[in-house]
Amino acid sequence: TPMDQKKVEQELEDCRQKGYSMDNEEYVNDLISFGAPIFGYKGDPVAAISISFPKSRFTEEYAREFPEMVKKAAADISRQMGYID
Repeated sequence: TPMDQKKVEQELEDCRQKGYSMDNEEYVNDLISFGAPIFGYKGDPVAAISISFPKSRFTEEYAREFPEMVKKAAADISRQMGYID
């Protein structure tokens, strides 16, 4: 987990660019999570959705599929909340 402000800002920008974030054992050992923001009708982030699983089950296929799945779910929920991108 980055502790210096510049690194945090860079990581946030990377997340914005990708549309998701990844937690690789930063809070819990043997746990990986992918998360994406949910936007309300005004375009502000109002919630988030994530998927987590044990790192011991992590595969390259998950690395490709799960970020896209969580981004799609977040986009679907955002649309249902009135967000238009």
